[in-house]
Amino acid sequence: MIMPAETVKENIAAVIPATNHQCNDNAVKQENPNTKVIHQIMIKIYEIPIFKSELNQHMIIHNIIAPKQFGFRKGISINNAAYKLLETFYQASNKKSHIAGIFCDLTKAFDCVSHELLLLCKLQYYGVRGAWLELIKSYLSDRKQRVDFKSSSLFTQSSQQKLIKCGVPQGSVLGPLFFNIYVNDFPIFLKKFSVVTMYANDTNLLISAQTLDDLTCRIDRVPSLLSN
Repeated sequence: MIMPAETVKENIAAVIPATNHQCNDNAVKQENPNTKVIHQIMIKIYEIPIFKSELNQHMIIHNIIAPKQFGFRKGISINNAAYKLLETFYQASNKKSHIAGIFCDLTKAFDCVSHELLLLCKLQYYGVRGAWLELIKSYLSDRKQRVDFKSSSLFTQSSQQKLIKCGVPQGSVLGPLFFNIYVNDFPIFLKKFSVVTMYANDTNLLISAQTLDDLTCRIDRVPSLLSN
């Protein structure tokens, strides 16, 4: 099972130059450089059956996505994440514990997903193998990206195509699920030192301890755990 023609696996970033004219809505929207990724309709048609009939159902049936992850999950919203965060805070407060919060925003998180790690480690570990794994491998592999810069109404300059080895396709149906799978084991590394609440690429760590010295010690451990 392979992905359709190469042409549907190309991302095009269309860069629109800034303009000083603000006489209409279009001009106002173009006041700052605006980057848009054009994602072909054919890709979405191809993705939906994979997402609905196989991969997402596999994750739901086997309860694979960590309950600490509240982003990109049906029936779960940021309100659930906020409630969990407050609940953890009040529980620690009722125990008269000292509390500290670390709030992380993973920079360009969706662009940092390693295809090799996702395919060879994460998906196989969670039981996605055989033909379905090969289909996903075909979907992610040999993707190319270029930038189109429109300097005038008549002239467009294009960069050379570059092979993409990291990142999930922007605007795709499968992209958010791939990201959740990729970071799914993140709370495991921190569960001894903190309570983790995740909403997509926003990660909140609440750390509590009975003494300030113990709290400081736990906080100091977090950077090394995050870097690993």
